[in-house]
Amino acid sequence: MKEYRKIVTFTYKKIQYNLYLDKNGKRFFMKVNSDGSLSYLTDNELIEVSKLFVRNSDIMMMLGKKSEKINLIPKIMVGAGSALLTSSLLMYVLANNSSNKTEVVDTPVKIEAEDTSVKIEPKKDDYRKYISSYDDAVEYEDYYYNNIFKKLYIYNTDYIDDVLTDEVDLDDLKELIQNNDGISDNYKYLLEEYCEDVTDKYPNAELRMLGKNLESLEVVECSRGDMYDYTGSADCYGFYHKRENKIYVLEGNNYEDDAWARQVIYHELSHALRNCRFEKNDLSIIIESTDEVFDNDIAEESLNTLFALSLFDYEENFRAYQTQSNYYAVMAECIDYDFTDYVNKPLSDFPKQLNEYNGDDRAEEILELIKVQYDAYHSSEIEIDESEFDPIIDYLCEMYFKKYIYDGMSYDDAYEVASELEGKISLNIVGNFHANYSRIYDNLDIYLSDVNDYSQSGKSL
Repeated sequence: MKEYRKIVTFTYKKIQYNLYLDKNGKRFFMKVNSDGSLSYLTDNELIEVSKLFVRNSDIMMMLGKKSEKINLIPKIMVGAGSALLTSSLLMYVLANNSSNKTEVVDTPVKIEAEDTSVKIEPKKDDYRKYISSYDDAVEYEDYYYNNIFKKLYIYNTDYIDDVLTDEVDLDDLKELIQNNDGISDNYKYLLEEYCEDVTDKYPNAELRMLGKNLESLEVVECSRGDMYDYTGSADCYGFYHKRENKIYVLEGNNYEDDAWARQVIYHELSHALRNCRFEKNDLSIIIESTDEVFDNDIAEESLNTLFALSLFDYEENFRAYQTQSNYYAVMAECIDYDFTDYVNKPLSDFPKQLNEYNGDDRAEEILELIKVQYDAYHSSEIEIDESEFDPIIDYLCEMYFKKYIYDGMSYDDAYEVASELEGKISLNIVGNFHANYSRIYDNLDIYLSDVNDYSQSGKSL
């Protein structure tokens, strides 16, 4: 039995569901019955509900919140019985697209491993030679070996020395660009500028993944229709395909300063800076930022956006993933986040830094809730009460007030801090993103009353 934190309650096709997260960041759904009791989902229900919360038709379990904990045995209903839900069983269900009827029973039905799943038991000797500083304690956080498919995943650049042995500098990157026929002359200058900006702003950033990608990277221009066919998104301006090592952008772009397309290409190149795939001997090497501990695509896209924008020598307030990037910008500001860490460390390092700053372990659930808010906004099929997202505002307020409200500050000055926070969160937001900004000022009064017996009479803290 595992402990899960409830993240959010939502309605889909007039049925209520709870979304949970376990301590390892794995997601799980339960149905909420009319009497408030909970029921497991069938395999088909799991597939249908999961698709609401993912992009590009990728299927993953949604598992979340600390304020409401529950102990569960993660199962789904299969045929006339129930089965323990593992990642391998989920993949089996998805692959077979089962249409079994549901009959709720109390006793789990044993499903043999050879029928539904594969146990992956890494043979350490097969890949230890690629990880010179191998340590059992950090496996699955910083690297993971899939013995079945002979794939070595590395999430932390501290562990790439044995797979990418040669150091790379700016001159090397420029030479790789010039020697790559897959990059047209129209883009070679732009990629060189990007490399110059990275090495200038972040001299300690790891460059070997980008160097490896530049050996074969292609920049492909495509029409709006082709972009939709590739991504399934009508408002996509570009994307980086990790497996193909290709950046897709719209044709006819203007890449001058202040042009939106410049942010697009810098954003996609920043993905190529942190992720790469290649073959070494008989092993597939995958180096990427999202690890087994924390895999949140909106966190990755938001931080990637902020990293790309930090390379500009001018201010750009229109951001990809605007609302989410606004949230992450506030969090990064509060913890004085060094974006060198975004390049060099696993994505899970960001919530770790948040937890250290706040002195708790709420970051993963808040970041998951931000992702759910994004998914709910982009899906007409998901109904979620706006109040379910109040914890996001509360969390940002707590961090921001802790950083900028100090002893001796007048109420008017403290109110101005709250106003600045509202401006940063709502920067260039179009439409209703299910966020209650008035809650910022409720949080201000609560924060001030907690700090001191404080009134609104102009009395100092």
